[in-house]
Amino acid sequence: MMLIFSVTPFGVGEHLSDQVARAVKIVAESGLPYQVTPMGTIIEGEWEPVMDIVNQCRLAILEECPRVAIKCWIDDKQGATDTMRYKTQVLQDKLGMPLNLTPG
Repeated sequence: MMLIFSVTPFGVGEHLSDQVARAVKIVAESGLPYQVTPMGTIIEGEWEPVMDIVNQCRLAILEECPRVAIKCWIDDKQGATDTMRYKTQVLQDKLGMPLNLTPG
């Protein structure tokens, strides 16, 4: 399964990078494959561990903020593995060029 999610803390002002960084650290320390994008974080793995990570992020933010909104999009294809890398590679092969996967 592949999931992209974003967290939006409420009630702590305009600058949210501290809370978002705390959530990304939880993802990074999980050991699951992930990719951070400007609009959300992609995680790949089995349902329970992935959803547990999202819940850990939710709880961590709620320790500092009175409210958090979480947006998720899930692609759950039976038997699929290494989906993030595969989907990116297929596009690069079809385009005949590398994709810019990091801003800059």
